[in-house]
Amino acid sequence: MNNNRKFIILFLVITFFRLFLAYFFPITGDEAYFYRWGQYLDTVYYDHPGFIGWWMWLAQYMGHHIFFPRLLEITVGVIIAWGIYSVVNDFTQDKNKSLLASLLFYTTPMSLLSIMISTDTPLVLFVFLSGWFFLRSFKHHELVSYFLSALCLGLAFWSKYLMFFMVWALLLCAFICLQELKKKILYIFILGFVGLFFIAFHFYWSSQNCWWSVVFNIFNRDSETEFKLIHVFTYISFLVYLTTPWMFYFVIKNSKKLSFTTSPYFKAAWLMYAIPILLLAIPSSSYPNLHWPLSYIPFIFIAVASIQDINFQKYLKFNLIFTSIHILFFTVLIFLPDHFLSSNKFYNDIIMGKYGNEIENGLEKYKEHYTFGTVGYTTSGLMQYHNHHHYLVFNDKDNNGRSDDKWTDYRSLDGKNILIISTYKFKPLQLEENKNYFKEIIYEELTIRGATFFIARGQIFNYQNYLTHYLTWVKNQYYNIPTFLPKGQCFFFERYFSQLSMKELL
Repeated sequence: MNNNRKFIILFLVITFFRLFLAYFFPITGDEAYFYRWGQYLDTVYYDHPGFIGWWMWLAQYMGHHIFFPRLLEITVGVIIAWGIYSVVNDFTQDKNKSLLASLLFYTTPMSLLSIMISTDTPLVLFVFLSGWFFLRSFKHHELVSYFLSALCLGLAFWSKYLMFFMVWALLLCAFICLQELKKKILYIFILGFVGLFFIAFHFYWSSQNCWWSVVFNIFNRDSETEFKLIHVFTYISFLVYLTTPWMFYFVIKNSKKLSFTTSPYFKAAWLMYAIPILLLAIPSSSYPNLHWPLSYIPFIFIAVASIQDINFQKYLKFNLIFTSIHILFFTVLIFLPDHFLSSNKFYNDIIMGKYGNEIENGLEKYKEHYTFGTVGYTTSGLMQYHNHHHYLVFNDKDNNGRSDDKWTDYRSLDGKNILIISTYKFKPLQLEENKNYFKEIIYEELTIRGATFFIARGQIFNYQNYLTHYLTWVKNQYYNIPTFLPKGQCFFFERYFSQLSMKELL
């Protein structure tokens, strides 16, 4: 059997396991929240720009199962693997090395375990394509490639703001790697022109929608500001894991060869990895988010192809052993009987994620007389996914996932009954607050598959009290738009506080 056939078989086997995991692994809370985005199509959502919501909307036409949205995650891995192969083959004319570099990426845990859909999914795709088109410009249609590189970066912006770090990498690549001055100027001009178009449209939409995502991401996010060595260690450890320990060691050992290679395209690939990774180390030293580097990892698998003495075959064998351990672990986890996890503190969330329909079935007698909801955006997402109707988010103090502020109009619920489901016991403060919002409230427990869910049945909802206490607090806490931003429309103000002047609101 020749090498090419072996590589194709290996590629298909890994793809099969990714499809297997995507189908059988239960939906997560964040996925359920993003799934709701697809049911309330919008341009920008509370947490992030709207691209993943558009995909969720499209995927739901294929079927209700979370497997269909996850197909995008599977496809992204395939596109990146093909992209690594094509660009390495362009510049080395070595098909064997190109296939090995591609497989080296495709067999990492990062690739195998990328089956759960998130806002990082389109971000990883468009950041990679932006860099890929830039690399292609060295040999193929510079002007078209420049434009497509800029366009993909714009689409990355409409996926997640973390693409900001790629901007600096591409600018530096243009200055260092493009050899003619007119090409440097042309690429930077196109990048700036396309980028300004996306930014201007985003800012206009935001000005007419409470500056929703902008205010959240810049002003309302919880974050630590204290430098901690443990954060630096965590960030580096995750980089090692994503790249695989042996490949990370090889990269560090050969960093000079990567940095000073005479091939400008390989130098560019190295910069697309190194610049964002170094810049991300700054915020990660005080507030590490382990998914931040994901978009930039694929470029190192292009850059290492410039080194002549890399033993791709050896590292591929290491990857296969490492990946097999992950496959075994997640396969066991998927088919592990539920009661084996009953001591886990997240057992209630696990059961809701797998059997949310059974929870609603246990409350069947209340459906006709109550509007159903939960106390959090992930639990509402899970219940809505399983039961195919809206679940409101009631009295939620979380600064994340506040899209339900737009989806639920509490004015229409005045005088009605609301049933609230919680995966944990209601806290004393919640019990006290709930008294103000209903004429009467009854607390019950519901046991499903050994998990206990806590039910609050509120009768005759008092909208005015909810407005005075909770919604006013939300306005002051999460819709406190800075005065220097241009004033426009805001659905939250217009819906609940239309009697106040703009000066009073701000």
